[in-house]
Amino acid sequence: MRSCLRTLFSGAPAGLCVLACALLLSATGVVQASAAEPVVTISADALNRMGIGTAVAVAGTLRGHVTCPAYVVPDDRAVVRIHAVGQGRILQVRSYPGQAVSAGQVLMEYDDYTLTDVQQQVRAAEATLEEAQATRDEAALAARRAETLRGGALATGEVERRRMVLRHAQGAVREKQAMLDNTRMRLAQFSSATERPDGHRSRIVSPVAGVVRVVNVAAGDSAGAGPLPLVEIDDLSSVWVVSQVLDHDARQLAPGNPQLTFPGRDAAGQIESRISTIDGTVDVQTRQLLVRSLVDNRARRLRPGMLVTTALFGSTPVSGVVVPDSALQTVDGRPVIFVRVAPERYAVRDVRVGPTAEGRIVVTQGLSAGETVVTQGSFALKSQLMLTRPDGGP
Repeated sequence: MRSCLRTLFSGAPAGLCVLACALLLSATGVVQASAAEPVVTISADALNRMGIGTAVAVAGTLRGHVTCPAYVVPDDRAVVRIHAVGQGRILQVRSYPGQAVSAGQVLMEYDDYTLTDVQQQVRAAEATLEEAQATRDEAALAARRAETLRGGALATGEVERRRMVLRHAQGAVREKQAMLDNTRMRLAQFSSATERPDGHRSRIVSPVAGVVRVVNVAAGDSAGAGPLPLVEIDDLSSVWVVSQVLDHDARQLAPGNPQLTFPGRDAAGQIESRISTIDGTVDVQTRQLLVRSLVDNRARRLRPGMLVTTALFGSTPVSGVVVPDSALQTVDGRPVIFVRVAPERYAVRDVRVGPTAEGRIVVTQGLSAGETVVTQGSFALKSQLMLTRPDGGP
């Protein structure tokens, strides 16, 4: 600008040059209110044309936070590992790794040899019980007749013998009933949240809605013969979000502090949770430690292996004056905010700032509650200030 003025007024009297410079600076809207606080003047019409917005500073507190890279892992406590109750041959496998399954969905089917054996044992126990009950009923009838004929046609010894036979028959019924109950209990084990019998076959079903992690068998393999589960399912209704935090940043964190997880670029899609655990060991190479948070994932927005960003909030809130973070600008490396000091006049105020959170920043020095600050479009005022500074700007 100074070179332009020299070109424009070369050869003119010195007084005329000074007057022209003053008029031009006044037209640009920047005057020097004081050595420490320049003021930018802008009309209300220009304010609207430039899309400049304002906000009123309010007293408040914000927690400092650390923004960290993070990743998602399943909650191993909620992994469902399904074993076959019986033994047999796999007939059909309907699931595959990565498949999203619902509760009750059939995963595979096998010919259950053990189920067939137990079903036959139940039928045999029922028949044995019926036989014991018939023997008991016959002994009871004989005992009643003996009581009627006591002292007459039958001797007392015969009456007592028939009573003893009845007691033995009653004991046999109780024994056979217990055997039947035990066998039926074994049969009931084939009906569970993970298995449903159908004749001599059993269907393996998922007890939860989740994602299949691994399938360890194929058609023709033996079911229940090995230590590995037939299938593993991740219940993703809750997952762990693991943040990688530098050791010096972790000092302000504590279990129970708030956490925000951002699955994508949309800040409105944040997921709220709380810090669950903080590792006690720092990686000697990265100087990082792991901070874990158990996150509600019933909406299925997070998947194991996903990379996300987290905001971990500190334990101690910082008090001051809260304004939108768009109000903050930097001049010569110093944080400044444009503050309305009069109609159409905005002072460049040096401030000291604290933490930011959710689009807000707390100012700890240089600003008072109730003052009006420029938010949207504050960079336009900064540009005007820099172009018209006496030193020509940086």
